[in-house]
Amino acid sequence: NKMRDMKIIVFILISITFFISGCIGETTPPVATEFGSLKGYVYFSSLDSDEENPVEGANVSLKGTTYTVTTDVTGYFEIPKVGVGKYTLIVEKRGYETYSQDIEIKKDETLELSGENKIVLTPVRDEYLFNKGIELYNEEDYLGAVFYLSELKEDYPDSEYMDKALYYLGMSYDNIGLFNDAIYNFEDLILDYPESEYIDDAIFKLGDIYYALGNYEKSIYYYKKLVDEFSESKYVEKALYSLSMAYMQIGNTEKALESFDEFTTKFPDSEYADDATYFKGYIFYTEEKYNDAISVWETIPEEYSLGTWPDGSPILASTYFYLGEAYRAIGNIDEAKRYYEIVIKDFPEAQFSDGSLISEYAEERLKELSSQDV
Repeated sequence: NKMRDMKIIVFILISITFFISGCIGETTPPVATEFGSLKGYVYFSSLDSDEENPVEGANVSLKGTTYTVTTDVTGYFEIPKVGVGKYTLIVEKRGYETYSQDIEIKKDETLELSGENKIVLTPVRDEYLFNKGIELYNEEDYLGAVFYLSELKEDYPDSEYMDKALYYLGMSYDNIGLFNDAIYNFEDLILDYPESEYIDDAIFKLGDIYYALGNYEKSIYYYKKLVDEFSESKYVEKALYSLSMAYMQIGNTEKALESFDEFTTKFPDSEYADDATYFKGYIFYTEEKYNDAISVWETIPEEYSLGTWPDGSPILASTYFYLGEAYRAIGNIDEAKRYYEIVIKDFPEAQFSDGSLISEYAEERLKELSSQDV
């Protein structure tokens, strides 16, 4: 029995040895002794025109061998020494379909793949549509961007570019004023791609669009979502300021003040810090809390003396005018006059948002106060 078992083991080992030897022998290519060469050009055809352009950086190889080269800026490649025989030529480049072709290399001959025989790659359709859409978006051709990105969305719903396509579709629609379409694409992005790198961009844009449309409740929802869930986002600063403004628009002054306080605490050097401080004072003023308004507004000349509104008007002009109004309301006429006079002297051309001159209102107030003195 032991002898029989030993024979079986020896037989198995010999069989394995022959099997391995056979496999190695079949896969090891013979050493070439005769050679030819290969050269040619690689182009790509546009999906929406007959134009052909050279492809730089395409990888050209012969399958199963170490023959590999890369195309230059003109699309040219050359393998000067190739063993005689039949091969499968492979051409690969990101963004294009892989190209393959059976070729034969003959002794002392050059196989040239150029002219009518040149290699023409076909762009990967979804990547092409995405890149074309982004190209047009960057050129501010938003309708063109919508055309290509919409086709990508419709034809390739599982594309790796879909989250980016949805974002730029939303941005394109926003830029041409089709806000409902912009909202639709941004909300699709948030719903379907919660891990996308564009998620905070989309949330912030939704807040802005709803704010512009006067839907302050929804703008609050998205601004708050960004502030609460994406604390490291580059949009947090602007979102928190806009959240405060949205609360003010719906008359929720308590929330507005809380948000403005949070904003000026977190972002004291923000370009919006002067605006936020002004509006904090304005809320107190509208609630007839004149001393609180004065306390807030009197910090502006010291901390934000160069602050301006979005149209470039100095914040100090309206601040001084309303300081005059607040002091007049509490009966401190001398201080009221002082601030009105500052407006007239230092800011004669400053305007309110409706275009009216602030100095004219200050002059009217001075006349009223002067007539009362008489």
